[in-house]
Amino acid sequence: MQAQRKAKSRHGSQRRHSSHARISSGATVECLPETAAKAAERIAEYVASHAMARDERDLDEDFGCESASAESDEDIILTRPLRSALSSIDNSLMTSLWQRGLLPSGVEHYFDMAIFLSITAPAARAAQVTSRLCLADGSSCVLASTLLADAFMIAPPGRVLLDELNETGNDIFRSGRTYDTLCDAFKARARQLAEDPRFFPVIEAARNPKQYLESLAVCEFWDEMGRFDRLNAILIYDLMECDFIRPGGVA
Repeated sequence: MQAQRKAKSRHGSQRRHSSHARISSGATVECLPETAAKAAERIAEYVASHAMARDERDLDEDFGCESASAESDEDIILTRPLRSALSSIDNSLMTSLWQRGLLPSGVEHYFDMAIFLSITAPAARAAQVTSRLCLADGSSCVLASTLLADAFMIAPPGRVLLDELNETGNDIFRSGRTYDTLCDAFKARARQLAEDPRFFPVIEAARNPKQYLESLAVCEFWDEMGRFDRLNAILIYDLMECDFIRPGGVA
């Protein structure tokens, strides 16, 4: 699948690959709209090429979270050195590699996502667990992949994300509020989604990957291009793999 991400500026631009990204003021960046038919085509291609997207999923995974209020210790232990290693590579080196043709733009985009996930994935997974425990029947949840794609479209690139979180009180979703931890911000966003009737079909479809993607593609919580951008992020970066631990993985 060809990544649809637009290359960001080599000089620290904070815009994502969104073709029509929403920002906190409610303003949007105009673009040619993508169609629902195109989204359906991309979902069909993804499901056909990814076996994990064709089976019902067990959403009872707690990722080793000892409580509903904190990230998994194992997730933190594994992502901390990754974040440290990736964050140590500065923008000037990345720019030089790109200019020399040693690091293609597409590779850098995945590098950016790796940094982003090293910062956010444990919090998003904890929020998934919390939302499952808080929903009435406990049979579904707000998936980490939704929260990660949502945050990715709003927040700045990974190499400057930590600075912004320090300045805004972990307000990664730019809600205008401050949070003691990044996990609190993700849990608040999960709660907002879980309580919004426009998002209910996505929650109800969470156990079936294909239905989940199809529901997300028409979810009116975001505008047309906002939901397509989030869907594309999930498909391009395989973010649904963050919703569970593979067989044999340590919980």
